[in-house]
Amino acid sequence: MGEAVPAIVSTNEITENSRERAIGRVEAWLREHPAETDLRVRTEFVARNGDGWNVPYNAAAFLDGTDIGKGLFPTPVLFVPDNGDEPRHLPAAMAVPNPPTPVAAESDATWPAVVDSDFDASAFPKLAPPERAILRWESADGAVKPNPKYTRGPLKMGYPFPRSDAEKLWQYRSVGWIDDRTYFRHLTECEVLDIGDQTTYTSPDRVPASVRSWTRTTIRRLFQEQGGGSILLDPETYSAEVVRSHVLPDLGDDLGPEPVPGTPAEYSELVLKTVDALVEEFGIDPPRYLTGHLPFAAEQAKQYGYVLTEQECLQYARAYALWFRNLRAPVTGATVSWPEDLWAAGFVEHRRTDGTSFPSPWHFGKFFRKLTTQQGSNFRWNRVAGAYIGFAVGDSIGAQADRHGSWDGGTLERGGLTRQLLFQTEAVIRGLPPVNDTAEVPASLPRVGRPESWLNNATAGTGPAPAEFSALLAPALAATVAGGTPIDGIDVAYSQAIAHELIGAAAGPELTESADLLVRVFWGLLSPADGLPEQMAMPVYNHLVSVRQSLDAADPLRAELTQVIELRDDWNGDAAAQIERIGDGRSPRSVLLRALFAAAKRGDDPGGAILLAAHQSGSSVVTAALTGALVGAQRGIPGLPQDWVARLPQLGLIDNVAGDAFYHFHRFGVAREPSEQAAWEARYPRG
Repeated sequence: MGEAVPAIVSTNEITENSRERAIGRVEAWLREHPAETDLRVRTEFVARNGDGWNVPYNAAAFLDGTDIGKGLFPTPVLFVPDNGDEPRHLPAAMAVPNPPTPVAAESDATWPAVVDSDFDASAFPKLAPPERAILRWESADGAVKPNPKYTRGPLKMGYPFPRSDAEKLWQYRSVGWIDDRTYFRHLTECEVLDIGDQTTYTSPDRVPASVRSWTRTTIRRLFQEQGGGSILLDPETYSAEVVRSHVLPDLGDDLGPEPVPGTPAEYSELVLKTVDALVEEFGIDPPRYLTGHLPFAAEQAKQYGYVLTEQECLQYARAYALWFRNLRAPVTGATVSWPEDLWAAGFVEHRRTDGTSFPSPWHFGKFFRKLTTQQGSNFRWNRVAGAYIGFAVGDSIGAQADRHGSWDGGTLERGGLTRQLLFQTEAVIRGLPPVNDTAEVPASLPRVGRPESWLNNATAGTGPAPAEFSALLAPALAATVAGGTPIDGIDVAYSQAIAHELIGAAAGPELTESADLLVRVFWGLLSPADGLPEQMAMPVYNHLVSVRQSLDAADPLRAELTQVIELRDDWNGDAAAQIERIGDGRSPRSVLLRALFAAAKRGDDPGGAILLAAHQSGSSVVTAALTGALVGAQRGIPGLPQDWVARLPQLGLIDNVAGDAFYHFHRFGVAREPSEQAAWEARYPRG
């Protein structure tokens, strides 16, 4: 036999073995030098240094995010020589504020990085795009190298649109783009709202309604002024935390912009002066009917996670003052008059039971005037309203795309499918009691679209609903909203049974199964999500993953949902081409899956989601309407393109019916208002 051939060991293997030995020696050193808290090596930042290795470590609780106050700053670094000498602390390495993240080889200048659009480089000029925020690298000749470490951005994961740089940074940390140290390093330079008592907020919508003033400043400046200590950030919110001065690195003398005093928009000097002038102009007596109402409306908006801007306060105050004067005209003798352009004056047209229009001040999708509490419903009003308005926008755009091949971005028209949805909503209001103690679904519901109804008169002149079998999926929204009352037995299955009644017994299994899936997703979108802000619903994508996991491996729907999820996760793919791979675009199942794909793929861009659904080869009208409902439920009316909402025909009527449905199926709605029940019966006669 010949001599054994020695194994060939690569330089990379030798380097990796040396690195692992250095880490092992530091782990042994940490065991031999116990501290007050558990310590752990930061393996991702271990770096070669001449004839040895720099090995940083920190408190395990800090690295896990369970107790950031135990973090050691600057991060201790042990130098481990290759010659076997004892590890020693390296002050020069410890002085580095942020250990550099290893840069992937693909990020060479010849392969520029394509960064997730959710990363705002302009907001954080000192923060390089995190490796996990890089989608891919593209060469000059068009070649593409995907980034296997990419993690989708916060907006793509369904987070709300951030209201401040501090909230953006929090979202980057939440999705794993940056670590705790990087978060706190850059958080110190973000402006916050200081209300005193070492309490700060990242944006006005987080500030309690009782607070009337604040100072806009930076956390670094606050720590300097109070000599260190700790600061509460966004207390009593889903992102509350404590920032301690000793965990912050030394960043020099630049403390950021000078402090600026501020106040909520409803208490700004301009708004207060304007409201006082409106009291005089419209003869509001007593004045508190206006001066007290605007702060109340702003407080209601905050319950839903929104804040009224100064311009919205000014518009709403004037519209409400005029509305109140006209309402009181029979008593005061004032002349009732309305502006010719109601929308420009801050109004939408609601409808009385006799069919006549009645201008109502527009709420911007931020508060509901009929109820002062969110308790008493399985759902959130802002999401119900958003679903209906989004449905109508998608219906209008999709119908034009079906007729002309695309939507030109101009006029929005009344949609026949929306009219049908409003009729179906009327049917569930008339057919089901506000508080259904038995949780029973009647054998039949009232006829949809009764000719004598005020709603039929209000929508006269609208074209017919599309003659598509998939259009029978639309009742899923009305059926879901009918499950609003929180009573034992009123759940997803209850709403699914109502959807079956609205669709009709002749529908085949594909349609009813598709409607069941849609109801299930709507239930998730309209319901409050634990640990999330009020304006934020768990995104469509998460619900698809949840539904897929609940299905049997042999269920065909599981395979179809898997396809949708995988196409959605392929961020380098062309969404317009991807949607064409989902069925024929005509069958109910295919239409639904295409709508779910559009909403999951473009959930961070509701307008883009609707356009993706409208400009595909299948039934544009149904697909776009369902997509609009999904993204509208997730984002609410404020999350939809506002110029589209402003151009939507009969915006007030759609808002009116959505609000009626929410109010009807609310424990503290019409059932608790005896004085309203006679008028309600006239508006929605039972049976």
